[in-house]
This record gives sequence, C-alpha cells and structure tokens, in this order.
Amino acid sequence: MPEPVRVDGLAELRKGLRSVSHDLLPEFRKTEVAAASVIAQEAAHRAPRGKPHGPSNRKRHLFETVRPLTSGVRVAVGSTAAQAPQANVVHWGGTIAPRGKPIHFPRRPFVVEAFEARREEYVNTLAETLNGLMQRSGFQGL
Repeated sequence: MPEPVRVDGLAELRKGLRSVSHDLLPEFRKTEVAAASVIAQEAAHRAPRGKPHGPSNRKRHLFETVRPLTSGVRVAVGSTAAQAPQANVVHWGGTIAPRGKPIHFPRRPFVVEAFEARREEYVNTLAETLNGLMQRSGFQGL
C-alpha cells in the first residue's frame, strides 16, 4: 500500500498528486480549469456593461473577455491586458489620466464577487474530482 500523502495547500496537493502518479496531475488540472469556467461565467455576468475600449480592431466589452487564465500551475479568472486593458482599473478601482484629465473609476470587484457566489460549487467540484482520482489510485477516505 502506498504511503499516505498529507496536503496543506494547493501547491502541496499538486506535489502529492505528482508523487502518486504523473497521470493524475493533468486530469486534476482539467478539472481546475472547468471549475474556474463556472466562476468566469458568473464574473462575466456581473461585469459592468458599457462601451468597448481599445483600438477599433480590438474593441470588445469587458464582460466578453472574462475567462479562465492558466500560467504554469496557476489557474485564475480574469481578462488579459491585450483583450481588455481597462479590466484592472474597473475591477480594483483607481484613477487614470489620459491626455492629462483624470478619470476616477470606483471599485467594482466583479470577479471576487463571482468567486464568493460560486465558492461552494467550485470547492465541491474539485473535491469530487480529487476523491475520484485518489480512489482510482488506491487511496481511500478523502
């Protein structure tokens, strides 16, 4: 029987999965992205509507650009600066000064609110997948 794996956080979870089997980590990664998609849909629904910003060949509404983003082992929800350069200032609030005239944006944390609204669904999806992966690998009781 394999040795028990203790997990204290997401980074440790990935190490534990890798130590059990190299096949488990990619499967868990797919589930992370799928679970983040649920949050991205909710965030897009909550994102402010308004005029598209940016050059005319890339004008898109902020809500159209919200999606799961992956980088290495990280999965996040948001928009890239190329797709929606206004995303950070709209989400976190702040002041910009194009042409010297300041424009203030109030804080509208639509991604954070979406995560809070869908947190339970996100965690349950990850837990169910992890349970299934570990049981297939011979671990019990997760």
